Amino acid sequence: MKDYAKIVSKITSTPWMITPEALKMILELTESHMSGAISREDIRVRMEGIDERGSSKKYHKNVGVLSIAGPIFPKANLMTEMSGATSIDQFRADFRAMLADDGVSSILLDIDSPGGLSDQVTEMAAEIYAGRDVKPIYSIANTAANSAAYFLASQATKMYSTPSGQLGSVGSYLVHTDETARDRSEGITNTVIHAGRFKAVGLEPLDHDGKAYMQGYVDNVNEDFVQSVARGRGVEADVVRRDYGEGGVVSASQALERGMIDSVATFDEVIQSMVTSTHGGSIGVPLSVAATGGYVTASSTGHVVVTNTNSANSTKQSYDADKEHSEPGTGLGGEPTPREAPEKGDKAIEGGWRRDPPPIAYEEVQ
Repeated sequence: MKDYAKIVSKITSTPWMITPEALKMILELTESHMSGAISREDIRVRMEGIDERGSSKKYHKNVGVLSIAGPIFPKANLMTEMSGATSIDQFRADFRAMLADDGVSSILLDIDSPGGLSDQVTEMAAEIYAGRDVKPIYSIANTAANSAAYFLASQATKMYSTPSGQLGSVGSYLVHTDETARDRSEGITNTVIHAGRFKAVGLEPLDHDGKAYMQGYVDNVNEDFVQSVARGRGVEADVVRRDYGEGGVVSASQALERGMIDSVATFDEVIQSMVTSTHGGSIGVPLSVAATGGYVTASSTGHVVVTNTNSANSTKQSYDADKEHSEPGTGLGGEPTPREAPEKGDKAIEGGWRRDPPPIAYEEVQ
């Protein structure tokens, strides 16, 4: 994005799904540009070549790894260049390429992000969820998956966190800055001529009606957030509102207890399990997960099965049912498992059926 004024406008007029401290940093960075602390030439130099940013794709044998790092923005711009952020445009292109790559058997979203702008997050989340019909998609908070980043991560087939991970911040907000006092001190008087009751909201000091209008906008955006997380995690929306931190950040162990993730494991452990699973093993996590509140049993294959305690019974019942009707030699159910009905007319999430993977399992290392 070559017009710096457009970047400033986007930052101040679009709902955010990001941790408060990260947004504070972004706003301070923006203010430093506006105050002249960083020259126009410096901005120009930093902006050159933004569209040529490298891909986030990496490969571990037949496992594709996609990185979501730093603040999330819909397009590559000055902020993605200066703050090491993620462009959804670039991420979407990389995700689609991996999904279509026959050499990639499964995808891992490697996430370390405080969240970002809400633009295009709902759409990208729907693509990730639909991608589960094509191949297994896993995500890991390595170490942070907050707000918009958790929104995306929650759409994976299974979600993990490193032991020191932090997750959540399920909420949205707008920031309105009243600049009338500063303008007045500089001898500037702005008169806004507008048609439409709410057309000038944000350009003038907020009155009660203006604040209510902005609140309604944020509430609507946040409802998409909550409903999508509920879809991805397979729970009711009220569970997300009640148990998923209420806008706050939680630790990995707390996230596991609340059902926000499936297991706790390191990045290397998840990668090793994913590679092993495509060579006759089963995708899973190490025994140490049990210490964080996981449910542990032995499967008929000799693997150790570790799942979240909140879903242990339903997972085991589903697995037993799959085994009973399994295709010979596969260990997978003969009939596909129905998922929540897709929204009408939304091609991104229509498809109707998928074959769920068996419960998490990981072979002990002798």
